[in-house]
Amino acid sequence: MFYVVERMVIIKASIHNKENDLNKRESLNQKNSMKLYNFPMFWMVSMPFNFVVDSIVLLIGLKLVSKGQLWKNYSKSILQVWICGYIADMIGSGLMFLSTMFGFKLTGNIGIFIRHIVDNVMESPLKTPETFIFVTVFVVLVAILIYFLNYKFCLRKTDLDQAQKKKVSILMAVLTAPYLFYLPTTTFYNFIEKIAGFFS
Repeated sequence: MFYVVERMVIIKASIHNKENDLNKRESLNQKNSMKLYNFPMFWMVSMPFNFVVDSIVLLIGLKLVSKGQLWKNYSKSILQVWICGYIADMIGSGLMFLSTMFGFKLTGNIGIFIRHIVDNVMESPLKTPETFIFVTVFVVLVAILIYFLNYKFCLRKTDLDQAQKKKVSILMAVLTAPYLFYLPTTTFYNFIEKIAGFFS
């Protein structure tokens, strides 16, 4: 997801800046990309944070649907829940990125309209109703993926029945959907850059 954010920032630069400015921005982003992926400490912070969030939501869900075997069911499913959450986020981020790239290749009024939406997404996904809907489509898509992966795969080793699995999966989908997609791209990028710089 972090790499996708960087590429979206570069797309914005290509709309508003001259070619030489874009080259400078590209060089800067390449350096920052190298920073992110060369700093295991960054991922050592990010991954446990997601693990804690997934654990809290999963425990709440298990507690609500079943009075017994709480920790047993948790231990049998948390690793899968955590990994599948990352997979769902990456799929959603990747599809959002591909849709923006496709939009820039369109011509005519449709192309102008899509580029306008994408440009507003870079600044703030909440800026217009169109950008809010655009981002919401991918947030909902990821939520559906989280539900499906949890229901069909992550909870299969627990002793929950089908109805209980559905309830826990719905809770996971609603509470762990990627609402960070609604953050302005540049704000999110700058936040990540500061974290990476802290560990550099």
